[in-house]
Amino acid sequence: NKLIIIDISLDRERDNPQLIFESLNSTGLELTQADLIRNYVLMGLEKQEQDDLYNDYWSLMEKSFGYAKYSALFDRFMRDYLTIKTGKIPNIKDVYSAFKLYTQNKNINEIVADVYKYSKYYVSIALEKEQDDEIKEIFFDINTLKVDVSYPFLLQVYEDYNQ
Repeated sequence: NKLIIIDISLDRERDNPQLIFESLNSTGLELTQADLIRNYVLMGLEKQEQDDLYNDYWSLMEKSFGYAKYSALFDRFMRDYLTIKTGKIPNIKDVYSAFKLYTQNKNINEIVADVYKYSKYYVSIALEKEQDDEIKEIFFDINTLKVDVSYPFLLQVYEDYNQ
């Protein structure tokens, strides 16, 4: 019932908008790993590039995960994605830190495109949105058994299958 809008002007030469974003949270609610990653990816870019990445990839991921479940699912997905890419399993609360390390000296556009590709696989597996009925049934069985620790392996297999 109460909305507060804060407008902060920053100097790109001197201020780090991501650090300011990380520290601002007057609600007392902890920012999700998904929030931190999204803003880390987008904040360092020029306006048009932000809009393009958000519209072409990020908003589509949010929609596919379902807006209500997005943060929790995205955090788990990103942990599995980073497990594949780095060979290490980050703690769910440290996914943002692991993502920052993983992206150092890499092209953020290529990484976001890759994250988006794997997010589609994750949605097919975790949310059983697979089009092939036989594969969808297998994902249903895996999810019924709550064997989500197999997701990194399944994401890799799904990538191989799609290739």
